[in-house]
Amino acid sequence: MLTLTQRTVGESRILLLDLVWTLAVRPGGVRRGDYAKVITDTESYRLALIRQIQADGFFVVMLTARSIRYREVTLANLARHAGGWQPDVAVFNEDELEPPAWKSTALHRYIFPKFGPQRSRYFALEANRLTRAMYAGESIEVQTWETYLENASQRAFDW
Repeated sequence: MLTLTQRTVGESRILLLDLVWTLAVRPGGVRRGDYAKVITDTESYRLALIRQIQADGFFVVMLTARSIRYREVTLANLARHAGGWQPDVAVFNEDELEPPAWKSTALHRYIFPKFGPQRSRYFALEANRLTRAMYAGESIEVQTWETYLENASQRAFDW
């Protein structure tokens, strides 16, 4: 688990942010050749999603199934595309597990011990349906990025 900002969680709600297919618009695709180059050359990020996350005041834990081997290139590419924005904490897959298994492991190995087990403090944005089911099984509220942005748009018009 890599802490990237000086922010403390305080009373903020903790966002468990998926990278591939949620934050990343064009995830690194097929893993042929130099995957770090694929990330750098093809991956971009949903800037509207980042702006809404910032507006909602979340403490952001980017929890990704992407291998830890690509942590530095991913974070540098994200900062380059997102005007320097970084999640508060980044957790990359150090066990090479499939997404639901890795994210469940990371919750219990790193996130709950550091930030507490109170499930109501957590909110997840997740693309993978099996990982969404895992979060639901952990009693963590979870949505897709599309639903989150639609709901944010609706809140903006609730007078």
